Amino acid sequence: MTTLERYNQIAKELEITEEMNVPAVARLSFAREQSTQMKSIVNRLLFDLTMAYAAMENAKDENTQAAYKDNISKHERELRQTRDGLKLTNELVGLLEEIIKD
Repeated sequence: MTTLERYNQIAKELEITEEMNVPAVARLSFAREQSTQMKSIVNRLLFDLTMAYAAMENAKDENTQAAYKDNISKHERELRQTRDGLKLTNELVGLLEEIIKD
């Protein structure tokens, strides 16, 4: 099931009619904005990971290194989740662009 099919299925199940929703062009605009914001999050997380790895390598004691390892794990988990969400968002953007150009 594509992201657009899922979107439409959820709307139907929850009885959200076209009259209750924004036009497809507005949905596309929103999805594009979400993609842009997620790209910024990816960039921030990559930066945070880079700094955390560097700090861990320079840490003088095991407790500090362990704290950085925990921080790195958290950032990596967030980055994977954001990456996966960005892939789905970009898929939705592409599908909505197809609808809009028709």
